[in-house]
Amino acid sequence: MLEKPLQQGIERIIKEFRLTAGFPKKVLEEIEGLPETNSGSDLEGREDFRGEAFVTIDGENARDFDDAVSVKSLPGGGFLLRVSIADVSHYVLPGTAVDREAYRRATSTYFPDRVIPMLPERLSNDLCSLVPHKDRLTFTAEMEFDEEGTRVASRFCRSVIRSAARLTYTIVRKILVDQDAEARSLHAALIPHLELMGDLADRLQAMRRRRGSLDFDLPEPLIEIDMEEGGVDS
Repeated sequence: MLEKPLQQGIERIIKEFRLTAGFPKKVLEEIEGLPETNSGSDLEGREDFRGEAFVTIDGENARDFDDAVSVKSLPGGGFLLRVSIADVSHYVLPGTAVDREAYRRATSTYFPDRVIPMLPERLSNDLCSLVPHKDRLTFTAEMEFDEEGTRVASRFCRSVIRSAARLTYTIVRKILVDQDAEARSLHAALIPHLELMGDLADRLQAMRRRRGSLDFDLPEPLIEIDMEEGGVDS
């Protein structure tokens, strides 16, 4: 629960920039009839990757889960990387009330205690969120790498996936770097896939270093606001 001065500050920002939490009736009517599951027509022209081990990997405080990754080993030692993002365009058609309202809002607005979304919750937190164990319509970028980490082929396609887990960078580090027994036990089925991801990541990183790239290991900024004294700490 946020302290009252901070809550009041957030309310002032919302009022100043005319941010709207609720959605117009026409927008809600348009999404009201969207089905819980995708029918055969929704899947036409899409490649079916539901059998692949896709996972979402985000920061601890992430609120959007709209991209997922999977990696497979290829004969001869290469890698096949797939990166999928939610296909929002399947649900938000040009010229509709949902489209016009999203254009007006431009983006979702995040506060410490809430989000004022660009799209209604039915889309942003459900149909366009790559939640685990649910079929989701996506766009996929497929990239093939050789043993050295050089990309040798790529293509893009409409697809359908089913995420296997919602992971964080901390959990993945515990599994791959710290060899944490509890984390590895909890995600035992995914360990071979995550280790393959780590292997590809190491090769890509090594190739970047050979090219002379610089890495900056900077902590994620966290801003603390003292509304009573007007101070800002970071």
